[in-house]
Amino acid sequence: MTADTTRIIGTCIEFLAAIIGLIVYKKAGLRFRLFALFLFYGFLTDVLTRSFNTHYNNFAWIVFLTYTFVESFFFLLFIRFAKILTGIWLKALQASIIIIPILFFPFHFDILTMQSFHNKYDGYFSFIYQIIGAGFATAALLKFVETKENATNHPDYFFLIGIFFYCFCSFSIDFFIGEEIAKKIWWIHDLANIVSYLIFVKAFLTIGKPAQQ
Repeated sequence: MTADTTRIIGTCIEFLAAIIGLIVYKKAGLRFRLFALFLFYGFLTDVLTRSFNTHYNNFAWIVFLTYTFVESFFFLLFIRFAKILTGIWLKALQASIIIIPILFFPFHFDILTMQSFHNKYDGYFSFIYQIIGAGFATAALLKFVETKENATNHPDYFFLIGIFFYCFCSFSIDFFIGEEIAKKIWWIHDLANIVSYLIFVKAFLTIGKPAQQ
């Protein structure tokens, strides 16, 4: 299985997840509506970067960076407004929501010219926000299961699992395996994304089920 094949499949599954999210849009809460729009934005990003990468590489890079910036704090905002974490966990989460987007610029932009650039530290920013996202998703999931009856009937349960799985697999493959090996097994990264999108599909389908209190 090639990386191109798995990426196309992943993009299609992401689109499916977004469409299902839009189908349940009216009966979903604000956070879930924003998640559906976020997935649709991710789908458009994949299409644009794939379409323009060959002839308009700089444009594709800007599109990708913009999505990275949004993704870097969207998951954290989603977890924050789920109102699951309390105490020191909540304070740490709120601090991360402020700090993580600020860290984006030193890694990706020349501060004096505000021009984007590629450098050897590109992967470090993704590693930072993905490991933090996975950590808070885990903490919120454990707290949610402890405090909620019928937790598996609630969409938050599956959204948190999906966020954790996405972030954990991303930073594990991107950072620990190494660039050369990662290029050869990038299809595994795409498969992880596909699983995450399917989990989000399940989350959307759970919206409106009984016993969500």
